[in-house]
Amino acid sequence: MAAISGKYGRMTIDGVEVMELTEWTLNYGMAVEKYFSRSGEGAQKTVDGAESGSGTISMVFDPSSPQGILFPSGTLATLELMHTLDGAINLRGDARLGEHKYSANRDGKVQECTIDFDTDGRWQIHGAVFPDPPA
Repeated sequence: MAAISGKYGRMTIDGVEVMELTEWTLNYGMAVEKYFSRSGEGAQKTVDGAESGSGTISMVFDPSSPQGILFPSGTLATLELMHTLDGAINLRGDARLGEHKYSANRDGKVQECTIDFDTDGRWQIHGAVFPDPPA
């Protein structure tokens, strides 16, 4: 799987932008299934499998805000991830939110939250440069 990361992006739930992201990572690609066949002359062969991905998104939130960050695990969100502010690499797709990691301190300042996610369906990947598969 190809791994890429960036620091610009946004998360929407039910079409409403709920958070601006400060950092993200995504591992996305196609599983390769392995099998043995007589046509392989004794060598292992492969076939392409299903596309899937996982990653993390980070954002900041104000702990004094009544809304805070209340996106429970299991929420289906749409993520738009950009490598740079002008979107040189733009990835978009649905993601199921997983484990949340919060940090806190006593000064009441804005805090960071990191959320793990798994892709849900096929993602659109524009402008990403991945090596061509071997011929």
